[in-house]
This record gives sequence, C-alpha cells and structure tokens, in this order.
Amino acid sequence: MHSRVPADVYRTVTAELSRRKPQQLADRVERRWFQRWAHALRQRDEDNQPRYTPDFITLQLVSPGPCPVPDCEDGVLLRSEQVCSQCQQPEHRFVAGTAGPASPHTRTAALAAMRQAVLASPHRTGAGAERRATQVRPPDPASMDRALAEARARLADPRTPRLTEPPAPPEPGAPDSVILAAREERIAQEQDPTRLAALARARADRARQH
Repeated sequence: MHSRVPADVYRTVTAELSRRKPQQLADRVERRWFQRWAHALRQRDEDNQPRYTPDFITLQLVSPGPCPVPDCEDGVLLRSEQVCSQCQQPEHRFVAGTAGPASPHTRTAALAAMRQAVLASPHRTGAGAERRATQVRPPDPASMDRALAEARARLADPRTPRLTEPPAPPEPGAPDSVILAAREERIAQEQDPTRLAALARARADRARQH
C-alpha cells in the first residue's frame, strides 16, 4: 500500500482503539491475516483480475466482527475465553488480556505514529512530495568543485588503476570448427602433387583430342 492509509481504515482503527487494546487489535489483524487473507492478493476473478484490493483486505483485517456481543472477538469472548453464544463457531483460541481498552493517551500516540509514518513515506505524492521538494537544500558549489578536483586528481595519478582493453582472442583454427577443418582439408587435397599431375595429364589429353 506504499505507506498509504485509506480514510475508512484510519477511522476504523480510531474507533476500535476506544474499545480494544492496541495489542488486541494487532492480534486481530495477525489472526485474520493468517486464517483468511494471506492468500487473497493472489486470487483472481473470471477476467483474471485481482478479486480483492489491498484497501479492501486492510479494512477486513481491522473491522469489528459481525457479532453484536461487545466482548466477542471473532467467536470467542475476551474475558472468559468461552465460545460466544451468539456465534457458536469460533475461529481460534484466544488468550484474554489483562489490561483494559486503550487510554486516550495511547490512542493519540498510536494515531500520531501512523500519521508520522505516512508523512515520512518516500512514496507520498502530490502536496507531500512538493513540500519535501521545497525542503531539499540546494547543492553547494564549493563542495561540487572539491569533488570534481578530487576526481581529476585521481585520474591524473599514475598509481590509479586503469582499465585496459583485454587482448584480442586468437583467430579460430581448424581444431575450433568443423567447417574450418573441412576447408583446410579441401585446400590440402587441391594442392596435392599427385592430384595436380593427374589434372595436368587430363588437360593435355583433352587438348590433343581437339
């Protein structure tokens, strides 16, 4: 999601932190991710398009369950670890926590950390990117001149390793190619003295006949 928090996810997290501890909400995300949504990004529909978007999956991870019992967390009651009488189909075994819901200070700190992470993300665009661009310090001409002088000094130093052109590979010979071997064999046959003498006698006989 490139560090982008959708508005509905942000509002859901804010509301859930008023009745759940941060750790309980983190446990909900982890539980639902590994039980259902870890493989959803790879699911495709009939048109070979993603069946679920990252925004939709994220909202499913943090949203409260459908059960109307306030103490029910995905089918198990938080305080008693008993199966919820309204659900009857728990999806996990939940270990109840000892602390109560998150305090206003904890909620404020968690939301501030989320906001800071989004603002600091390198993937932000639009106004955030323009604001970052205006904060970039202009290059220092003196430092650029020093860097250029150091680079020129390294190039002029004879001790600086130099890239040398590798030696040219040897020309291929008969042992390297079947075609070249056949060509050399044919040239050797054409220059054979016995063959040349036979060709000369044949040409002489043909000339006498004509």
